[in-house]
Amino acid sequence: MNPEEHDTLPGSFLNCTITGKQSMKIDFEVVKRYLEGKGSKGDRDQLIDWFSDIRYEKDIHEKFRSFWDSMEEGKLEDCNRAALLGEVYRRIKKDDFRQQRKKKGTIQFLNVLQKIAAVLFIPLVITFWLTRGGDITTGSGTSYSELYSPPGTRTRFHLTDGSTGWLNGGSYLEFPTEFKGRSREVRLTGEAYFDVVPDAKKPFIVKGEHASVVVRGTSFNVQAFPDDPEIWITLASGRIDIFGNIDGKSVRLTELHPDQMCIYRPDKRSHRVETVDADKITAWTEGKLVFRQEPMADVARRIERWFNVRVILADEELEKYSFRATFQDDSLEEVMKLLAMTSPISYKISPRKLNMDGTYEKEVVTIYKTN
Repeated sequence: MNPEEHDTLPGSFLNCTITGKQSMKIDFEVVKRYLEGKGSKGDRDQLIDWFSDIRYEKDIHEKFRSFWDSMEEGKLEDCNRAALLGEVYRRIKKDDFRQQRKKKGTIQFLNVLQKIAAVLFIPLVITFWLTRGGDITTGSGTSYSELYSPPGTRTRFHLTDGSTGWLNGGSYLEFPTEFKGRSREVRLTGEAYFDVVPDAKKPFIVKGEHASVVVRGTSFNVQAFPDDPEIWITLASGRIDIFGNIDGKSVRLTELHPDQMCIYRPDKRSHRVETVDADKITAWTEGKLVFRQEPMADVARRIERWFNVRVILADEELEKYSFRATFQDDSLEEVMKLLAMTSPISYKISPRKLNMDGTYEKEVVTIYKTN
């Protein structure tokens, strides 16, 4: 399975109905009424119960999957999956779903939506309102959207200032629906490529947990996954300034020029700049999986995100191996075969297992050292 490509374009909502088994029913007429502002308090409460209670998660998964599998291809435009999930979340967040269920219910609800998006291999766009204090509100404040690209996909995004880019699998991008003030600020968790429209008076800022990138008009790539020890920031064109978040302060680290990469280690508060081929770093936006003489641990993480699988290194000696290769539109089996041909390794791909609760585990790739 290769990463699927998506574009975040708005969808429409028409009649979509699923009837569940036993006492659990998901009726998309209720969803439709609620989105149109015609829903009753009972409709709203029903939606909250469906999506915020973990006991319904399995049934929600099955019904969404069976519904979309049964839809005729020509009708998919009439009921956009990603937009539907995101809009339900946005509307419920803007209602008075903010008291005792705010923390636990909202987190569980979002987790369910993310899992459904991953099962269907669709991006999920969530819109919400924030005040300066970060609380959800239906009044004044700034409207934000969060784009989620499930593992095994890549998603193209368009910002209101004309800037565009790509969000890699397993990544989140939070951005205002309208850029106000003196800067254009977005927040990234994971990996994204940005092609920023120039604006000398309003810099574009990409913020992460440990680092920030400040630009005025350029193209660059940021890789900042929470489970990676290093943050990679690569410049394709223009110029960027990089700042580290150190002891709660923003400290300037360096300036990059085209075909330079800044590798930042937040835990050691250290960074270095290397000369690279930016085209290879950003090749993932074209569906290419490129390894640049990378250690096996990094290769394993890249394969996990690219194919939405779990990789197990069966021998510590494997971490000493490094790989250089380029793949495009190759399956997991094809990638593993080539790696095994060029290195002293063998592998086993175990199929997905069905859990007792009816959900499936990821495929598991176990890599062994050979003599």
